Amino acid sequence: MRAVAPLAFSELVRAPGRTIVRVLTLAAAVGLLGAMVLFVGHSLGTMTTGAVRSVPLDWQGPVGSYRSATQVTASVARQPGVVEAVPSATAPFAGLEHVSASAGTIRAGAGSILAVPPGYAAHIGTFRFLRGSLQPGRIVLDQQLAATLQAQPGDLVLLTLRPRARPVSLRVSGIALVTAPDVLFQPLNPQLGPAQAQPPANVAILPLATFASKVAPSLPAIRSALGASAVPGAQSGTQWQVQAEVDPRALTGSPAHALAQATQVRNRVERSLPGQVVFVDNLADDLTTAAGDALYAETLYVMLAVPGALVALGLAYLAALGTASITYSVSA
Repeated sequence: MRAVAPLAFSELVRAPGRTIVRVLTLAAAVGLLGAMVLFVGHSLGTMTTGAVRSVPLDWQGPVGSYRSATQVTASVARQPGVVEAVPSATAPFAGLEHVSASAGTIRAGAGSILAVPPGYAAHIGTFRFLRGSLQPGRIVLDQQLAATLQAQPGDLVLLTLRPRARPVSLRVSGIALVTAPDVLFQPLNPQLGPAQAQPPANVAILPLATFASKVAPSLPAIRSALGASAVPGAQSGTQWQVQAEVDPRALTGSPAHALAQATQVRNRVERSLPGQVVFVDNLADDLTTAAGDALYAETLYVMLAVPGALVALGLAYLAALGTASITYSVSA
């Protein structure tokens, strides 16, 4: 370094314009490569953020009963890296009926029920309210179902759970838009992973406590992931489950790095509850896709950055030749 400094100073004194141009050229080449590295790193982080935000529901863990759902939820919610955990359930119904003053009796066909606790929509984005809210002892109708029945908040509807069964009378407390029915009502088999199915035509939402007291006793509980609910559209009973959201602040870096972090969090939670719950990991499925896209982007970056690196090396070589010529002249 001590030998190079006098040579550089001598070159600066002898030809200041040429020396400054060389320095600026090398700085620009190095800065360009650095900017490309920073750009790719930022892009990978943006891909991770987008993939995480696009998942409406991170984990779904099937359990055998309402009691199991509440107990496992309490344990999952205490785990590091988990920002939200709620007990929930899905179940089929045979039909809904509404008596309208203007149109008479209107009937809707079979569909599915989503049972969630109060405050669910504030933390998990699988549906949003258009009118009203979720209230104890009442029912919320999906927008399409409400239009079919011509029902409004405050109207009375009759929910038939099974053919020829006695209907359950419920007051409508709200109208919602279910944005992720293919995820909510997918067959839950952790061995197969996410298997988004054809969503039901009609969806109704009930408070979990109301569902447990008025609906669940009339339907069998699905206790095995290999049962009827594993067939898309063939759910024949109540599927109790634990739904959970991973803290997005715990997922950093590239999609592949975030995938490893998310998998680590899920494995830790499942190991802490042996034999109680195994999750269907929707988040890992989307991050795997994003990691594949990121790998393709990184390949393109290498193909584009290598020519730039060669140009920078060439410029450095030319600068070294200039320094060598000055050294030769000084020594002569």
